[in-house]
Parts: sequence; C-alpha cells; structure tokens
Amino acid sequence: MTSVSMTNERLAGVTGMPRDVLPIFATPPVAEAILSVQFDRLTDFSAAHAGWFWKDYLPHAWSNATVKTAPYLEDQREKFGSDRVWIPPFGAIIRPHAEPDRTQIARLDADRMIQLQSTRFIYNWRKGNGPYPTFKIIRDEFWPLFRDFCKFSDEASLGKIQPNQWEVTYVNFIPKGDLWDTPSDWKRILPGLWTPPVAGSIRIDLEDCGGEWRFAIEGSRGRLHANLKLARVNPEGPDILALQLTARGPASPADSELSIEVGFDIGHRAIVGSFAAMTSDEAQRYWGRSDI
Repeated sequence: MTSVSMTNERLAGVTGMPRDVLPIFATPPVAEAILSVQFDRLTDFSAAHAGWFWKDYLPHAWSNATVKTAPYLEDQREKFGSDRVWIPPFGAIIRPHAEPDRTQIARLDADRMIQLQSTRFIYNWRKGNGPYPTFKIIRDEFWPLFRDFCKFSDEASLGKIQPNQWEVTYVNFIPKGDLWDTPSDWKRILPGLWTPPVAGSIRIDLEDCGGEWRFAIEGSRGRLHANLKLARVNPEGPDILALQLTARGPASPADSELSIEVGFDIGHRAIVGSFAAMTSDEAQRYWGRSDI
C-alpha cells in the first residue's frame, strides 16, 4: 500500500467536488467517532491472530489495553440502481455460516479502541474526560495502525488486505434537559430530518425511512444513514436523544489507501454538513458554532 498525504486541493480534484468550509462547534454533542475499513474476508483470521497483532505490532502505548470480544458485525455493501441490496420486509436474514467474534482492544487512558474481525479494521474515539479531538487527529492516528495491520496480515500468512468499503460514523448524545424535555421538542432541534438536507456542495436526497433515514450521496459515492432514537447509556441513567450518522461507500482495492482516504473525506463532509443542515440554529448556538 502506498503512503498517502493529500492536500485539500488534491482531494477536491480526486472527488470532483469543491472544498466546503465545514462548521466548527466548541462543544459538539459527539460521544463517539469511528473510522472503519471493510475488506475481503481473511479466511483463517481468529481471536488468536487479534491477540498476536495486539502484542507484537501495536505501539507500546497499547500494551496495557483491555481486550474483550463482541458480536461479529455483518458485512455492509452500499449499492445503487439495479444493484441495490434487497432487504426482506420482515423476519431474519439467514446467514450461510457463523463467523468468529470481533475483538475489541481498548486504551482506556486515551479513549481509543481498535476492533478487529475477519472482514474489518475499526478505530474508535469514545468520549471520556477529554474533548472531541477533531476528525483530522483521529484520521491521522488511524493510518499507521491500519498499515501495521496490513503488514501483520501479510506476515501472518493471512493474505493481502483487499478493501471493499470505507465507513465513517459519528454518534451524538443530546441529554434530556439540555435542549429538549419531551419528544415533541425533537423537531425543534432537528428540523432537517423532516425535510431533505443539503450538505454544502454535496447534495443528498431522501430515499426512505423507517427508524432510519437513508440518503444517497451525490454521484453514488456512498450513502448516509441517520438513526434517531430515545435511549439511555445505562439503565439508571438519564434519557438521551441518540443521533447516529454513518456514511459509507465503496473502496477500490486497486488503489486502496487513496480510495479509503477519499471515502473518509467524503463521509466526514457528508456527516458534518448534514448535521449542520439537520439541526436548528438554536441547537447549534448551544453547541458553540462559531460562525452563527
């Protein structure tokens, strides 16, 4: 995999989109930010390989991380037109075979986590005591770790990593009492979820909804999923309005780092621009948007 370090102008040339000035918030409600690469399945990958990667390939700062398993994440592929994935209206989707669990390696001192499974490499920032570190910092932390995993996969005879999809996710928590008291207030906070938002230079058009809104990113570059629900972080905790925004789209293994880098940029711009279009001026002032 070739090293990639692209300026805004070069990214604009690759994506074919003008660069937007994205809004900046002093205290955004983001509780988690996730960068993920999905790749063709490593047939022999196991939890033992995840432990091997942790101990022998991750930097020393990860040596005291905690490790646990979580359920396997099903593969996701964003397709468009006649290739759009068929989803049955009711009932479970039968899976052809069981997959091993996902391994989570968490650095609690830095609010960071790496997740590994046979088809994914995932890097998380999770809100702890510190502020959101910005997308650029998370992205710059992601690359050396992912490259180490690609090197590990080769040296462990698992095979070459062949990316097929990029994914960016932001999870936002809006606690009851901050901007809302009853669900009837939600429309005042998120008026754009009831009308199609426009994310700067990226036009996204409402496709359907049903607990989740799905928007096609212009040019079939990917899809933005918005999920809104009333939730609690723990059973005794306060109610929160949880808004998860996930952008994902195809990645080409032919030039995988460039493809992923462009995808992360498109996903980040679609999420931040759409978040600004979905939320009200009142809410954005509360979160400290600097340009309104």
